[in-house]
Amino acid sequence: MLSRNSNNTGSTNWDFKALVENMPIAVMICNIKNFTIDYVNPKSVELLDAIRDVLKVKPENIVGTSIDVFHKNPQHQRNMLADDSHLPHSAIIEVGGQYLDLNISAIYDNKDKYTHAMLSWSIVTDKIEKDRETERLMEMLDNMPINVMTCELKDFKINYVNQTSLNTLKSVEQHLPIKVEQLLGSSIDVFHKAPEHQRRLLADPANLPHKANIKLGDQTLNLSVSAIKDSQGKYLGPMLTWAVITENIRMAENVTKVVEDMTETSQQADDSADNMLEIVNRTQELSSSVSAASEEMSVSIQEISQRITEVSKMSQESAEQAANTDKLVSTLEEAAKKIGNITEVIEEIADKTNLLALNATIEAARAGDAGKGFAVVAAEVKDLAKQTATATTEIQQQINNIQGVTGSVVQAIESIGKSITEFNEIATQIASAVEEQTATTSEVSQSISGVNDAAQQTGEAARNVKGVASKLSDISEMLSTEVNQFMENVKS
Repeated sequence: MLSRNSNNTGSTNWDFKALVENMPIAVMICNIKNFTIDYVNPKSVELLDAIRDVLKVKPENIVGTSIDVFHKNPQHQRNMLADDSHLPHSAIIEVGGQYLDLNISAIYDNKDKYTHAMLSWSIVTDKIEKDRETERLMEMLDNMPINVMTCELKDFKINYVNQTSLNTLKSVEQHLPIKVEQLLGSSIDVFHKAPEHQRRLLADPANLPHKANIKLGDQTLNLSVSAIKDSQGKYLGPMLTWAVITENIRMAENVTKVVEDMTETSQQADDSADNMLEIVNRTQELSSSVSAASEEMSVSIQEISQRITEVSKMSQESAEQAANTDKLVSTLEEAAKKIGNITEVIEEIADKTNLLALNATIEAARAGDAGKGFAVVAAEVKDLAKQTATATTEIQQQINNIQGVTGSVVQAIESIGKSITEFNEIATQIASAVEEQTATTSEVSQSISGVNDAAQQTGEAARNVKGVASKLSDISEMLSTEVNQFMENVKS
């Protein structure tokens, strides 16, 4: 209970005024009859001046002002202050963006009557903002996609586990000696078979940061421990971030296998490209040889075609000459027949002459000496007739021979003509075949040219494949290096 004396000067002399005047906390006194401020100590004036811009009244004029200037809903505060059963009371209020921490207690007179309310207060805007920032950071920490734990330095009991850790640990809970919900407040020893080593490690900040992989059942955990220090650098305790890396290790091993396969494939592709280039080079050599041979064959075929044309022309001329010869032989045969007819007449005349000569000889013999001269003539005529008959016989024989030879010649000429005709047909067929062969040779030449072009394109493609295979090999080596580095990071 506190007593007081008052005067009419607007200032109040309290028996405890000397106590509150120099207090390091801000104090205000409020009269509950009219809810006006009767007193503020120097510290209150100092704090009010610090928030002058957000006040409805100047700090130097605060005494005698209603407490309503500090509240958006003053009736609520009036009702609370009117009844001392509500006191003491603490609250944080906002005034123009500034936060004030209020602690209200009752003042009684010497008759134990509630007459005034005493307010001790402070500006806690910075604290509120820091608390809110801390709360925001804790909320972020609690929900960030990283597993975080902290523990006490003195007994290594877990004093913080973020929600992400709880969710992750649920997936490996069957390997833990306790339930995930029991983790907070438990010792870190639940994660280790030989906890003394970990305790020694975590006790000395010189060992931190530290990374390690531990086995938890069939799962692998990657741990990263760092030191938490205050603003003066004092070691407060360890903070653990961790992750289940079982799948990462499996993936890295699979990637390593893929890299090895890719390296092998790139080598095979490089070897195949080399073989392809060798085949292409051989193909180009063969196509060049075939092209040269086809050109030579084309020249030979052209020469053959020219010779066939000449032979065909000569055979046509021979056919014409054979036809002319056949006509001449026919004429000769006809003349021989006519000569044969004439020789028959001559032979007949010779027979008659011989008969007449024989008759003349007989008649001359009858005439005796008178007929001797005539007998001589008859003998000569007879002799001539014999000679004529002999000559005629020889001529007939020669004509027969001529006719026989002429018949043979006619048959030979007919055979020659037939052979020439057949030769012409064969020559025509040969010429046609030569033309077809020429066309075929041309097509072969074009095909060989196409093969050569295709071989060049294939060679270019093979070189491209070899280039790609080389790049693939380089990439495989780079990827292998990266995977090895990743595996080292995962295992470290």
